[in-house]
Amino acid sequence: MSTTVTISGNTSELISYFQPPLHLSDQYECGLLYFSVINSTSNVISNRNLSIIRIECDLVNGSYCNGLQTHFIHEFVSDTAPDHSYVEIPRSIIYFPINKNIIPCISVRIIDQLGHCISFGEKQNIELRLHLRKTK
Repeated sequence: MSTTVTISGNTSELISYFQPPLHLSDQYECGLLYFSVINSTSNVISNRNLSIIRIECDLVNGSYCNGLQTHFIHEFVSDTAPDHSYVEIPRSIIYFPINKNIIPCISVRIIDQLGHCISFGEKQNIELRLHLRKTK
C-alpha cells in the first residue's frame, strides 16, 4: 500500500487527524513530495534572517542535525524574498522510517535554523504533501 497525505492550514504548526486512525501492518516510510506557502499580503515573514526552512514531522525518525536525532523530514535553503510565496518540490525524495503502526494524527512544524516556528503572517495558506509507502 502507498498513500499520499495532504496537510494544509494557516500556521506553521499543522495537525491532521484520521478517523478512523491509519493502521499500518508492515514497516512504512515517509517522504515529503511538496511544500508551499502562498501569501496574500506583503511583508509576511517576520524573521528577516531566515536562511534555512526545516519541516519537522512527528511520524518519522532517523534524521540527524548536528549529530542529534531529529524528526526533520526535509530542509532547504530559503532563497526567496521575505515577502513572496514559497514552493519547494524536492529533487530527490528522502524517505524516513515511520515510528508507529497506528496513526491517529500527523503533526508537522515548519521551523527556522534555530528551531523556532516561522511566522508567515496572517493571510497565508500552507500546504504539504507526504508520501507513505511500504519500506523497500
